[in-house]
Amino acid sequence: MSKTLAEYAEDIRAERAAQLEREIAEEATARVAADAERSRYATLAAEVGLAPDAPPAEVTRLHNLKASQFWDRFVNFGPSTFGARFKVLAAELGVDLEDRPDNCLFDPRTAVWNAMRAKGHPETKRPLDQAA
Repeated sequence: MSKTLAEYAEDIRAERAAQLEREIAEEATARVAADAERSRYATLAAEVGLAPDAPPAEVTRLHNLKASQFWDRFVNFGPSTFGARFKVLAAELGVDLEDRPDNCLFDPRTAVWNAMRAKGHPETKRPLDQAA
């Protein structure tokens, strides 16, 4: 038994309605993800005193400068005790400093700094000494 013209038209309408709903859901999901990314980026920019629309390279440069200034202060506080103080700081933050054979690019200082940022350590909220 063959379908009528009206039945085929109704099937096509249903298929297009379903396709439109999928496209709308995908677009809405993409917009939510973009808003979340803009919010995350604005937070990163604000941490170093920049506007939310600041160039990514400048945000990265100032974040790296902030970390570098912290390590300069940390080392200059007492160079002879750096190793012991670093291990204590890493332990306080829960960073495993053991050799990582699975990741030859593991940088202990970066891991400690990222853990400090994640836990909201006061040193990560300290203003830049000089924005250079």
